[in-house]
Amino acid sequence: LATGRMNKDKPTMLRATSAYWHFVDVMWMLVAGTAYLVGTAAL
Repeated sequence: LATGRMNKDKPTMLRATSAYWHFVDVMWMLVAGTAYLVGTAAL
């Protein structure tokens, strides 16, 4: 019973994890882009 429930919830968990990592990637790109712009402006 418990394993059946886990297998049913797995795709949702996977989607949430993948969405989370996509969000982290976007955040890092924003941070890196801002740091690059600030760095070039300072120079």
